[in-house]
Amino acid sequence: MKASDVRGIIVPVVTPITDDDQVDHEGLRRAVRHVLAGGVHGVFALGGTGNFPSFTADERFAIARTVVEEVARRIALHIVPIAAVADVGLVVLGGGIGANGDLLLGPIRGLLERWLPYPPRVEVSSLGEAAVLTGALAIGLQTAQDNVFANRRAVAVL
Repeated sequence: MKASDVRGIIVPVVTPITDDDQVDHEGLRRAVRHVLAGGVHGVFALGGTGNFPSFTADERFAIARTVVEEVARRIALHIVPIAAVADVGLVVLGGGIGANGDLLLGPIRGLLERWLPYPPRVEVSSLGEAAVLTGALAIGLQTAQDNVFANRRAVAVL
C-alpha cells in the first residue's frame, strides 16, 4: 500500500495504560471499537499520541496485533449474519479492506471458523480500490444486457 492509497478519515488511537504501567489491551479494544463506530475509515496505533518510544518492541507488536484483531473482528461481525442465513461460498475483501488483506485474512478466517459451522472462504480482491466500481459496472452491464435481450425476445414474439 502506498501513502497515496490512504484516503478518508484515519485517526490515531491512544494506547491506554494500566495503573501498573502495562498496556491495557481491553481498553485498547474499546478505543478501537469506539472510533470505528464513529464512522472513520481507518485507525492507526503507535503514532501521533506521543507514547510510541515508551513501549518495547514486544509491546508495540502486541499493540498492533490487538488493533488488527479488533478491526478483523468488526469485519467478521458484518459477514456472520449474512453467512448464517445464506449459503455464502466466498467473501471477497476489496477496496481499503483488501489493501490490508495480508494482515486481516488470518484473524477474519479464524473468527468465522469459531463462529460459524460452515464458514465461507475469504479472499482478497486483486482489483484493489477499483473493486466496488468494477463490481457496480459489471452489475449494470449485466442488467442492461438482460433488459435488451428480454425486450428483443418480447418484440420477436409479437
